[in-house]
Amino acid sequence: MKGYANEPFLQYMHLKGTKPNFGGMRWWFVCSLLHAEVPCNRRVKKLFLPPSGEYFGCRTCLGLTYESAQTNDARVNKLLKDPIALIRTLESEDAMQKLRAIRAYAKLWGWT
Repeated sequence: MKGYANEPFLQYMHLKGTKPNFGGMRWWFVCSLLHAEVPCNRRVKKLFLPPSGEYFGCRTCLGLTYESAQTNDARVNKLLKDPIALIRTLESEDAMQKLRAIRAYAKLWGWT
C-alpha cells in the first residue's frame, strides 16, 4: 500500500478559486479520481484518504458516508410517529419489519 511505512507517494492536487459575493477568494480542491472511468472533477472543501486507500478523493468517489446516516433508520422514526402502524408491524410475520418495530419500541421506551 502506498504512503504507509516509509513508502512515499505522489498525487497532484488541483485547486480552483472562486470569488464569493462578499469579496476575497475561496479555494477548492478538485477531486481527480476516476468515477465510472470519467474524472470526477468535483469541487470540494476536503479530500479524504481512507485507512485502506491509496489516493485522496472526495466522499462520493470513495463511497464515504456520515456515521449518522448509517445509524439513523428513517423507517424506525416513521413507526414512532404512528402507533397503529407500530402495533401492526409488531404483529407482522415479516422478520425484518418486526425487527424495525422492536427497534422503534425500544427507542420509544428509551432502551437504546
